[in-house]
Amino acid sequence: MRRDLFRKRWLFLVCVLFCQGPAMAQIVHYVDNIKNCAGLTPCHSTITDAVNAAAPSDSIEVFPGVYREAVAVTSKDHIVITARDLSLKAVIAPPAGANNAITVTGSPSLQIIGFVLEAPEAAGIRVCCGSNGVAIRSNLVKALQGITFRFGGHADNVISNNTFVGGGVSFPDGASSNLVEANKFDRGAIGMSEFNIGVDGNVIRRNFLGSGSISLLGARSAANNIVESNVAAGITIAVHAGSGATLNTIRHNLVRGGGILLQEFASNNMIERNFVSGSPADGIRVEVTAGDQPNVVRRNTSAGNAGCDINDASSSPVVNVWEQNRFITACGSATD
Repeated sequence: MRRDLFRKRWLFLVCVLFCQGPAMAQIVHYVDNIKNCAGLTPCHSTITDAVNAAAPSDSIEVFPGVYREAVAVTSKDHIVITARDLSLKAVIAPPAGANNAITVTGSPSLQIIGFVLEAPEAAGIRVCCGSNGVAIRSNLVKALQGITFRFGGHADNVISNNTFVGGGVSFPDGASSNLVEANKFDRGAIGMSEFNIGVDGNVIRRNFLGSGSISLLGARSAANNIVESNVAAGITIAVHAGSGATLNTIRHNLVRGGGILLQEFASNNMIERNFVSGSPADGIRVEVTAGDQPNVVRRNTSAGNAGCDINDASSSPVVNVWEQNRFITACGSATD
């Protein structure tokens, strides 16, 4: 009996080690519409052909050039699409009309790196439907809608080190655990909103915004988000939740020509160590209608605003905490 058991275990171990087929090697696909990929193979003349040929975990390297195509990435897992030479970005410029430069559908863990994306009537990148874990890095985005994530609560995406000329980053259908970091916007906005899913656990940090806004708007919830170390001109940083904004942190931001706004059902949020000046309205405004724990506004500098430097216009019975702030004018129930 023991001998049979030993024999079965030995056969199982041998099968684990030797019965599996050979692992599929990752393939690098090359794209070049000017020459022949410098002799590298497989060589494609369009990005679309390379995407269609790619298998999971493959990568696509695009030689410098102008690629006049609307690239559709559908049901492609864990592939990387990158400019071969990051100092000479390849341009993706779709035909005129409402065409996105790149449309991503049902393709988790995709990476898009190092392109110029031109879509004057649509999005530079539109991500849709089950495409979580997407990384979009080091692109120049010249598009009406910038980068947008549609339909379904998008999670675990990274948008970093991109430059936006027009347009911004938007998650209009829910967002959780996304990172928007170190991007430059000439006049675009960063917006996360939802109606049924939630805006939770996102980080927006170290971005430069020339205008626009940073907004977390949750009809259901906006919780555990961090907005920190952004430099912004002429914008408002706003948190608003119809059912509950809680445990959000707004800290270390420099806002010139705009303000910071906390609204609706909000409790236990932190606004700390921000510099706010030149707002056409209030500098820091808390306008809470309900909440079970106080919001804390601490160690901020707010000065030179057209309205009040600090203003607590809440109707909630919760008493918010205002402490160690630097300001000239205070309104409402703001105390310090």
